[in-house]
Amino acid sequence: MTQVFELSGADALLRHLRPMGVGLSALPDVIPGEVIDPKRHRAVTAAPSLGLERPLFWVRDDGKDVVVDADLVDALKRVDATRRDGNVETLCHFRDGVWTRIEPRRLVEGLLRAEIITTYWHVSATLEIVEELETTESYRAHLVGQHEYYTQERNVEDLDFYIWVDARGVRLSRDGT
Repeated sequence: MTQVFELSGADALLRHLRPMGVGLSALPDVIPGEVIDPKRHRAVTAAPSLGLERPLFWVRDDGKDVVVDADLVDALKRVDATRRDGNVETLCHFRDGVWTRIEPRRLVEGLLRAEIITTYWHVSATLEIVEELETTESYRAHLVGQHEYYTQERNVEDLDFYIWVDARGVRLSRDGT
C-alpha cells in the first residue's frame, strides 16, 4: 500500500521545541544521545510519533538543548534528501533489541515530519512511498516526489531516495543500495 506525505513544517521538531522554551534557531546536524533522567529531561511529546515505545526526543531541563534517548539510539544525524550525491548516510544506530520493537513505516514518517530527513527548503515537499519491502531482518521504503523552493523564482525539483531500517539503524540512500 502506498502512502503520500505532504510536508511543510507543521510537524517540524523545531516548531514543537519553541513552546517548551528551547531557543534554537535551527536543529543541530547531530542530535546527541543522553541517558534520560525524568528529573533532568522533559519529553517532547508533541513531536511526530516514531513508532517507538517511548519518546525519542527530549529537552534538557535547562531548556537549551534537544537530545535523543540513548537507550534507543546512539545519536541522530539529520540528512538532506534533496542532495543528489550517491552517498549512503546513516541517521542513527539502534541499541540492542530496539529493532524488534519498532514500527518501521511509522518511524520513517516521523523522521520525515520531524525534518530529521530534510525533504524541502523554504516551502514544501510531496513524497510517496512507491515501494516497500519488509522482512524479519529489514525494512526498505522507496520514496519519490518533488520539493518546491524559491530563489529569485519558483523552483520544483524531483526527489528519489530510499530509507533502510534494520537492526543496525536507519540509513538513507539515493540509489537503493
